[in-house]
Amino acid sequence: MRYTLMHVSDLHAGPPFNLQVGEALVEQAHNLRPDVLVASGDFVQRADFLSQWQLIKTFLQRLPTPQFVVPGNHDVPLYNGFRRLFFPLGPYSRHISNTLTPLLELPGLVLVGGSTAHGMTVAGGLMNPHQMARMGQAFAAYDGAYCKVAVLHHPVISPPQNSKSEPLLNERAVARLMQWSGVELILSGHVHFAHADTLDNLWQTARWARGMRPECGPIVQCCAGTTTSRRGRGPGKDQNSFNILTIDDSTIQVQPYIYDQRRGGFVEHTAQTFTRLRR
Repeated sequence: MRYTLMHVSDLHAGPPFNLQVGEALVEQAHNLRPDVLVASGDFVQRADFLSQWQLIKTFLQRLPTPQFVVPGNHDVPLYNGFRRLFFPLGPYSRHISNTLTPLLELPGLVLVGGSTAHGMTVAGGLMNPHQMARMGQAFAAYDGAYCKVAVLHHPVISPPQNSKSEPLLNERAVARLMQWSGVELILSGHVHFAHADTLDNLWQTARWARGMRPECGPIVQCCAGTTTSRRGRGPGKDQNSFNILTIDDSTIQVQPYIYDQRRGGFVEHTAQTFTRLRR
């Protein structure tokens, strides 16, 4: 088994969208020919505006397929309080995808997505019990012969360099879900910089690390930076990036690509290789 996933995130169609970077992404995505293109949320800057949804729909149509998508916190209306509280993902469902627990099965590989976006806070994530049950049931249908990949917008545990983006509010419960479900890899965005590490390592630097620590094992969490917006943060501030993940029978390799303005394209940076758990 060998698969290549292209992981983009935080496209932010609207005022922050960088057209030059977007054009480079389209060209390189087709040159790289991934088996699956994963987009982990924040498709628009403000979900209240139809023009931004139209822009991102047209842009996504130019990228390779199949595409695997989940919503982000910016995909929830901000200015319409009623819609934000009672129909937070209505625009996303109409314009991008009408399923909040997408599933894609390939021989030896299964991807399951979940929604951490909601209308109760501006940026913080939350996976409600219904979503957690749906993800758990989806993963339970596959045994250890499959590499199980979860896709969320918010990281389960924020990288230590994250100082601005609000975290996942029920991270312990979601971490336990990933462990019980046999997940080996989590793909997320939200923090606007590229980062990859195991949950075990990330627990050591978590803001609440002195509390009860769930047994989650060395699950790999890979965050994509903001791929096409001018809203980069953290290490390498203002960078645009995406990740190429290569999964084979024994390893998961994370290869970041960072946009180089002088070259007019994304350039490979140092890769990380993780040993698969083989549950």
